[in-house]
Amino acid sequence: HKAIFTTSPTRASVSNITDNSISIIDNEPTSSNYLTVISTLNLGTGAGPHGFSYSSVSGKVYISAQSAGSVIAVNPSSLTMETIATGKTGPSTASPNGQYIAIPGKDTTSDTNHVVGKVTILNASTHVFSTIDVTDLSPDHMMFSSDGKRLYVASALSGSGNQVTNLKQNVLLVYDSSNLPSLTLLAQVTVGDAKTGHRHLASVNHDSMMHIFVPAGDGILYTVDSETNAVTQRLELKGSFSNVFFHTLGSASNHSH
Repeated sequence: HKAIFTTSPTRASVSNITDNSISIIDNEPTSSNYLTVISTLNLGTGAGPHGFSYSSVSGKVYISAQSAGSVIAVNPSSLTMETIATGKTGPSTASPNGQYIAIPGKDTTSDTNHVVGKVTILNASTHVFSTIDVTDLSPDHMMFSSDGKRLYVASALSGSGNQVTNLKQNVLLVYDSSNLPSLTLLAQVTVGDAKTGHRHLASVNHDSMMHIFVPAGDGILYTVDSETNAVTQRLELKGSFSNVFFHTLGSASNHSH
């Protein structure tokens, strides 16, 4: 389903979302096992492994066992695992310095009228974590700025009945993450409704600012300016989509959208 690469050792980890396992692939070109599956780690019934993140501090990969409501830390060398009960989870992301892991989650069972979003910050050294609640919002993909001072959180669709009616699935949350594990909400930028359970963000640096690209179910790609936290461009693409990726063309000094 998702994959992540490590360099010490040089391996790839792949989540098998319906098989509740992780495949570990040798990615060292000089190895006799190059590009072969050297181990498959069983995460247990109902794990539903999703996205990964990697911490350069702990040297571990962190897999979101979204169905089980936990994060599993895997040592790519020893292949040992540690389960961290963080609650319902989504694809995690590591801070640029590797010290913290940001994890989205949600509670759709405690209140039939409201989804309670969860934004969890996990210390990669101690595996101690703290969680803040965001009512009527379902956090999905998260992204740090390159300096780690901002955390961007995409809203997505979740829940049923009155939960959906009250849900804010049309915002991009902007947090001050310069003092992790503490988070301070700076802005809620209005974009289009997600209309789906997952929404992926992309970004590119441009001088001192970032362009954040937010896809939406209304067929529009929104561009958000990191300095003003305002939408600066709406590109109508028609249809409905939830993923966006940024690629630089060639090796020129400028960038391409």
